[in-house]
Amino acid sequence: MIDPEVRDGARLGASAYSPSLEWVVRTINVWSDCRYPLLRAEGAVIATPPFQRLRRLRQMGLAFHAWANAENTRASHSLGVAYWSSQYLEALRRVPDATTQAGLAWADAAVEGLSFGVVLRLYALLHDIDLLPLGHTLRYQSGLFGEPQGRPRLRASIAAIKAHAGHTFDQGATVAELTAFERHLDAAGDALAGEDDSRCRLPVEIVNSGLGADLFDFALRDSFAIGRPQAVHGELLGALRLVEIEGGFGLALDVGDVTDYATAARRVAMADDLYRARFEIFAASVFHPVKLAADAMLDFALRRLGAEARADLLPEACLLSLGDDEFLDRVAGAEGAAAWRIGAESIAAALQAGRLHEEVWRTEDLAAFRGRADAPRALALSPEWRNEAEAALLARLPWAASGDLIVAVSPPTMQAKPANARFVGPGGEVFTLAEASAHGFATKVDETTARYDRLWSLRVYLAPRVRSQPGAVAAAAAATFGVEG
Repeated sequence: MIDPEVRDGARLGASAYSPSLEWVVRTINVWSDCRYPLLRAEGAVIATPPFQRLRRLRQMGLAFHAWANAENTRASHSLGVAYWSSQYLEALRRVPDATTQAGLAWADAAVEGLSFGVVLRLYALLHDIDLLPLGHTLRYQSGLFGEPQGRPRLRASIAAIKAHAGHTFDQGATVAELTAFERHLDAAGDALAGEDDSRCRLPVEIVNSGLGADLFDFALRDSFAIGRPQAVHGELLGALRLVEIEGGFGLALDVGDVTDYATAARRVAMADDLYRARFEIFAASVFHPVKLAADAMLDFALRRLGAEARADLLPEACLLSLGDDEFLDRVAGAEGAAAWRIGAESIAAALQAGRLHEEVWRTEDLAAFRGRADAPRALALSPEWRNEAEAALLARLPWAASGDLIVAVSPPTMQAKPANARFVGPGGEVFTLAEASAHGFATKVDETTARYDRLWSLRVYLAPRVRSQPGAVAAAAAATFGVEG
């Protein structure tokens, strides 16, 4: 990292933009027939420990227990998102549409002397940089590792990248070049953190919107992992436009400058497929019964450690240095010691070996479950609620030992996103995918949205050593939760 006094002095005497950041250092293949020329600034980021950690994070977390091909990493996905983001920007720059060009000029001016293209690529490379091991499992499905406001994990990751930049740039990099690199990193970080300033808006649209590069790469890469038919949607790039939205400009597909309804309908269908792909991939991976069992076992092992032991074993700085398997090794070692003291099996070790608990009871009746007085705690993913629920079951089943029974609750909304991909109609009107049917286009939006609502479940798992008792456990679960399975 550049000394602040030196950096500020260099800023006074040099432009914030350094053309050398855009030198191509090598070309990689991010997908079939998708060759990506990496810029010098990107190469410097990729060579740092925070980005290299992404090679040790599986994109789909513990889904490899259900799908053998679900070993693709956050690094390969991030590189894919950077590639598609650059393709989106190039396509937009070729569009003669006046609004699109005004939006790009606005974005170029808003980054205050930086290269918008470099900021966009860094945003794409870093969009998953602060994720914890095992994908979203820890943060969104356990309630154990929440993050304070302001995304301190993101800020810490970017600070670590800066600290290594002097080593990851090729020899001969000047103070002015390193200063320019840091400023581009900061701009990308501000956008990722949701800082309320205008330069943040367009990277968010290009990467994270309902048509964004993140979803596009996700739909390709994770579809392959679960055997879902893939749709490359080669026509999408040529149909991209920018439209005016509140506070700036947003990404949209043009369905108004085509001469036949079939082409317009096909373009709407591309966005509909991306929206549906997101649901189908999540449903088949995050919510696959085997993946859910693996998640439940990890959650139990972490809860067994207790809050104090978790904080000692897995402090924030440590979490941002561990890959998936390193994380599991730590948990298995600590939880195994705790289990040995009480004469129980190490659940994390069993998980690593693929000896999974079996689901023996489930309810998907969310409406009925909400009638319970303790439902808000359960649905808020309170770890204490799951501890109490398991204790109540064990009280009904005296033959069961600690770890034989595990209770798990799915997040009620499964990170569902609205169908907000935008279109530009024949008269210049802007409408979303959710509104497409009102404009005469057939979609499966309502069907997909309804399917999200049916993914919630409350489940009980049984250890392999006591699998001969599923009926007794199911009866105890129905009595404990007051809901029929």
